[in-house]
Amino acid sequence: METPNDLNKTSNVWGITSLILGILGIILFLAPYIGIFLAIMAIVFYSVQKKKGINGIATTGLILGIIGVVLDGVILLFLIGLLSIFGSGSKSNTIIKNKNDSTSVITSKTDDDKETYLKNYLKIEDLKVGKGYGRYDMPGYSTEKSVVSGKIRNTGKKVLSRVEITIYFLDSEGKRIGEKSYIPISHFSVDDDSPLKPNYVRDWGYVVDENAPSGWSKKVEAVINDLSFSE
Repeated sequence: METPNDLNKTSNVWGITSLILGILGIILFLAPYIGIFLAIMAIVFYSVQKKKGINGIATTGLILGIIGVVLDGVILLFLIGLLSIFGSGSKSNTIIKNKNDSTSVITSKTDDDKETYLKNYLKIEDLKVGKGYGRYDMPGYSTEKSVVSGKIRNTGKKVLSRVEITIYFLDSEGKRIGEKSYIPISHFSVDDDSPLKPNYVRDWGYVVDENAPSGWSKKVEAVINDLSFSE
């Protein structure tokens, strides 16, 4: 035969469950997907207990459940916001190949302002592989070397103090087998340390024999991977 105490414990089971879930919903705020589910269940079990008679335990479970939903919801929205910010960096690159398919130009992402400028206003033109001489070579006396050259055109309205490019060396199948970075626009440039002004074009060229790996097919890709605006 059940005593009044036994009946009271039985009727409080949903309220106790609501309390436990409400506590867990708050504790697990760093795992908001789980925490918010438990907090919602705390409110659901409060509703079940309400049909059997409201008590202090169930009411506490309801309050904790509401706090858990709000807390976990804020954390969840914060995490979604972070994902949207960092996820915006996963845009695909733009690849432009010339007619003879021996070279290609790729514009890659840095941050939002730089990406916009790289995509719309900064261009590599006339990218080619040829023969030439290094800074200290003497034409007619020194052996000609492989030279990658091109032009950088600034079609925007900002002055650029620094532009960095990376040249990728390709094999006969068009696969990258090596790379080398250069900075054709810089305050520290030996040939021309002036910034690249709007509508200006800067020629550049580099001897690459020492950096090109074996198996290089004399084909390259040029990537503009960074820039700095003049202040």
